[in-house]
Amino acid sequence: MLRRRVARPFVELLPAVVVALLIVVVVAADAVKCFDCRSDQGSCNDGECAGSICIKIETSSRRNEKRTVQKGCSPHTETPACQHALLGTKRTLRCVCSTEYCNGDDALVEAGLEEGRNSASADRSKRTNFALGQRFGLSPNYLIMLIFVCLFITGSFSLLIINTVCVHLC
Repeated sequence: MLRRRVARPFVELLPAVVVALLIVVVVAADAVKCFDCRSDQGSCNDGECAGSICIKIETSSRRNEKRTVQKGCSPHTETPACQHALLGTKRTLRCVCSTEYCNGDDALVEAGLEEGRNSASADRSKRTNFALGQRFGLSPNYLIMLIFVCLFITGSFSLLIINTVCVHLC
């Protein structure tokens, strides 16, 4: 008799606990880690931030005399791409990507979003093996989220079966 009183409230609370854990996992899985730095020397891979996308903005004069690089992250979602702009005497390259540390110096070249500075970088970008998610246009974060959703559905059905069996047998 005592066993039924203890087991039943636990079984009833279990779906709420699973939902709460799923929400925490989905929110954590949606964030990607990015480099967060600024350099007047043209390169930096320091600092860290988390967001939905990573950003790299490179500004230089038309003659490439001075190059400034700024890297960071944003909570907004955008399609991974690089955009060139010419503003007066300044050239600007803004790249957006959605995988871990994808705004690193060579990561955008390897992903095929940015042109390499030399032929070795271009050759390396052709040999790069893309992750499973990139082949299907999905970021690793969305793959993780998909896995947890599948686990949640499986767990929910398991709890439903356990609850049904317990009600009939306990």
